[in-house]
Amino acid sequence: MLVGQERSVRASVPLPLRLENVLRRIDDAVIIVDKRHRILNINKAASKILKIQSLSPRKSVIENVHEDELKTILTKLLQYSDKKTCINLKLKIEGYSLQFFGYPLLLENEERVGTLIVIKKKPIDSKFRELRENFVANVSHELKTPLTILKGQTEVALRKERDNEDYKSILKSNLEEINRMAEIIDDLMLLSKADTKEIKLSTEDVSLKNLISDVCMNVKIFADNKGIGLIIKELEDVKIKGDELKLRRMFLNVVENGIKYTQPGGKVEISSSINNGYAQIDIRDNGVGIAEDDIKFVFDRFYRGDKSRKRESGSGLGLSISKWIAEIHKGTIEVQSRLSEGSLFSIKLPV
Repeated sequence: MLVGQERSVRASVPLPLRLENVLRRIDDAVIIVDKRHRILNINKAASKILKIQSLSPRKSVIENVHEDELKTILTKLLQYSDKKTCINLKLKIEGYSLQFFGYPLLLENEERVGTLIVIKKKPIDSKFRELRENFVANVSHELKTPLTILKGQTEVALRKERDNEDYKSILKSNLEEINRMAEIIDDLMLLSKADTKEIKLSTEDVSLKNLISDVCMNVKIFADNKGIGLIIKELEDVKIKGDELKLRRMFLNVVENGIKYTQPGGKVEISSSINNGYAQIDIRDNGVGIAEDDIKFVFDRFYRGDKSRKRESGSGLGLSISKWIAEIHKGTIEVQSRLSEGSLFSIKLPV
């Protein structure tokens, strides 16, 4: 980011050497260069950040630096400070955020005699860094599993001649894994665009009753195949402003989640009500439930909690996407659950 400012540092004499004692006492990294960009003064903090071990006085500051990212940012900074304009540049490197400030050094007659460079170093938020590292690790794990299955099954298929039915069975299994990887990638792309606010809502009047009924019809065969009762209770006949496709996806995710984690013979119930200007949609199941310690993580990306939940297929991103959809509609999604007793997901949307 560049921020132009009409400020400068004026010097009554060209960069006196007594600055060296001052620079030693400054915590921030400070470098003073002449108008040819050669280093006149540099403190220990700056030498450490720029990784300058052996200074070559006849070379420019850029030539004394060996890392490409640092060279690029210093080049840009000096280009702007040469124009007698203060600038501010940012760079993230090795777990730290570096902020570079360039101030032209001017004599009383406005002659530029050099540049004062100040670098502020701040650690990137450790929680954010941990989340990012966990996310990358989870993506790698989620994609590695179907890739391992694909590789293993293909190797088995190639070991000997097989009849057509065997090949069809292997290809069918491979297609399932390919579809799973495609689902993970599609969901990641959606969340990535959501994070950068690249997705816009296509808002219209949506009949909540009709939408939920359609969703239940779509998943009924899934519920029937598992021997699970899908029960639509009282639904309010109300219209809400929203993006129908995204709302449909949110309800599909949550209802499918209830079916997925309910044992054969169980049930999933859907109902809605109006409270304080919000439509509340409840999806209740009597399935495996969620451990108390896991409830706060259920909307995190790739989080599946205990082993009974990890066995199920899917991208592991459905509830994260559902939370995002609820929030961009100025609503909320919450869960109450008890292990081995079932879960209640409550979605609130403004009417």
